[in-house]
Amino acid sequence: MRQIYIYIIIFVIIYIIHRKTIIHYENNKIDGTLFTIQKPDNWTSLPLYKKINHYKSILTRDYSAYVDKLSAKNIVKNICGDRCKIPEVIRILKNPSDLKQSDLNDDVLIKASHGSGWLIDPLNNKNLEENINKLKLWDKIYSNHEKQYKYLQPKFFIEKKLNCFYNGLTGSAVDIKVFCFYGNPKFLLVRNMKKRNFYDMNWVPIKNLDFDFEKPSCYNEIIDISKDLSKPFEFVRIDLYIGIDGIYFSEFTFTPMSGKKEFSDEKELELGKYWY
Repeated sequence: MRQIYIYIIIFVIIYIIHRKTIIHYENNKIDGTLFTIQKPDNWTSLPLYKKINHYKSILTRDYSAYVDKLSAKNIVKNICGDRCKIPEVIRILKNPSDLKQSDLNDDVLIKASHGSGWLIDPLNNKNLEENINKLKLWDKIYSNHEKQYKYLQPKFFIEKKLNCFYNGLTGSAVDIKVFCFYGNPKFLLVRNMKKRNFYDMNWVPIKNLDFDFEKPSCYNEIIDISKDLSKPFEFVRIDLYIGIDGIYFSEFTFTPMSGKKEFSDEKELELGKYWY
């Protein structure tokens, strides 16, 4: 009976966060002023990475529902409907010790809802104790420096692996990451494990390529979805996957690379002009 109450409480919390976010979105999306930020006087002269560093220091609780991987799924479903698929959640863990040996299947990933990059692929390790200990290490606030995460309570869930159009059920799906400013995609990153390609919106490389990758046949749909999901924000990166049966949502990323410099000085300044 106690377990039932715990599940009910978790569901109610997620539902409340989701409804507050959607109501806020609906009330503000017409005038386009849902999320705006205070900028320093020298803002227009800053390169993109320095703007991201400022951004991560001032993000408020309002952004938290978007970076929580569980509530974000509901937000995307509400905005995009069936145009953007959502990876299936098999179950939410009550705590790290709730992980069971029967959960460690090759066709799932174990993820932290409250952080970025914290996941376990049972294909690589089926030792229950080791995986529980790893979750315990992550059972904390993800980052106090990236303010959007500091309001999230630790939460873990088991997700069905995406059948990636390019890499299959390996657990290493190709990411399509679209950098959007004021609801307009301006450039994108394609990542295949550790290899990364950057392109402008005409699929022209803006940095030396790490691997060969053709423009996806669903490129226009990717852009349309990115526009819809990024509308409320001055800046956000929309992360998507291409499955064998359509486009899948990955996450909202407000502070890519935690603000680390990615391009040359000249290119950083050029990209920074998109964020005025």
